[in-house]
Amino acid sequence: MRNLLPQRIQALGTERVADLVAQLPAQPRRQGLCRGGQGLEGLDRGHRPGQAQEQRQPRKGFGSQPLGFQGSGLDQSGDAENRARETPRGQPVIDGHLAEAQALGLERLPHRLAGIGRAAGGDQVQGDHPLFLRPGGLPRGLTRGLLPGQQVAERLWPGHDWVDAYERLKDDHPPADGIKAAYQQAMDAARAFVHERRVVTLPERERVITVDTPPAMRRSSPFGTFDTVEPFGDGLVGRLVLTPIERWLSPEQRAERLRSHHRAWIPIIAVHEAYPGHHAHAIKARESPRPLRRVLQEPITLEGWGLFTEQLMFELGFLRGDDVRLTMLRNRLWRAARVILDVSLHTGRMQVDEAVDFLVDRVRFERYAAELEVGMYPRRPTYVLGYLVGMQEIDALRRDWIAAHGEPDPPAALWDAFLSAGGIPPALIRAELLGGPIPGE
Repeated sequence: MRNLLPQRIQALGTERVADLVAQLPAQPRRQGLCRGGQGLEGLDRGHRPGQAQEQRQPRKGFGSQPLGFQGSGLDQSGDAENRARETPRGQPVIDGHLAEAQALGLERLPHRLAGIGRAAGGDQVQGDHPLFLRPGGLPRGLTRGLLPGQQVAERLWPGHDWVDAYERLKDDHPPADGIKAAYQQAMDAARAFVHERRVVTLPERERVITVDTPPAMRRSSPFGTFDTVEPFGDGLVGRLVLTPIERWLSPEQRAERLRSHHRAWIPIIAVHEAYPGHHAHAIKARESPRPLRRVLQEPITLEGWGLFTEQLMFELGFLRGDDVRLTMLRNRLWRAARVILDVSLHTGRMQVDEAVDFLVDRVRFERYAAELEVGMYPRRPTYVLGYLVGMQEIDALRRDWIAAHGEPDPPAALWDAFLSAGGIPPALIRAELLGGPIPGE
């Protein structure tokens, strides 16, 4: 079959899938990911995985950018292509994956992404891609986020634009020695809300705790990461790993770090990372009897769910207040900007320093945070597209589910089924929940 992906992306994909397959227990059931064993069966074709090791699943950074991806197999900045070539078992895996991609019609994806990149660079868009609105090639999520944000800013501080309002919000933060307690309190409140309102059905003994980032990781992860439960264990404790504001930092650096943990930001992180976000998703995915569903991590599903939960918990009344709403809209602007930057960088339409300036000037990043954010994009090509695209896909699935079955009461009637499907693509979850055709069949 003709090679459809650039060598760098194929190497990263080979390494990632090999890592996932290595986590499977010995002699897993050879089932597909869709009903009746159809769909993506054979993703592990040609490889007999060894016994899985019990290990936590460090997921991602959660500050003003994803940082580190420690333990994911993609955190090393060295020669990924050489590492992939040293893993011959991975080649049959990626060949099988590419065959499935072709069957699903995804072989045109690089061309579609190139089209988005041209839009990001300002060229005329051919057709009407659902992420973009002419003129100027700005994503709809970016253009739509500006007006509501300005309206919220006017309510907070009349006469000030959203940029000024958001900068003022960042001055309200816990003291350095109170950051862990503030996050823990927010997560405990979100947990109680999710259990009480039956947003997702979770075991009684599950919880999320806050711990310090190990000293050796603090310079590369200045905010923190989130560790989900392992896919094949029975542990129920997730960990929010927070980097302390250390005394060796200059006064200016300490002030900058503290502003990244402002009080309107903290409850959103509690929702996105823990309840009902990634922690809940990891626990529900373990309910699947199909091993691959426990370890597959399609970013459109995983990161789309994390972003979608922010809107969901606002609608349900947990996230409240104009300060939180403005922060949510700013964060959505950030995810829309990622669509421009990721594709523009990989299609040669933008240089790294231009991407950093874009985040600083238009999305209100601190410069050091923007540099870390942009530095992550080359390590995970197209990964960050999953946030906004995934949120839109999940929201569309919810609308169609409500049209077919009515408003879920309690919400867990829908979200338990969605999350227990694991990290497979939303199109396959849609087929499973709504009974529609499986893409490619």
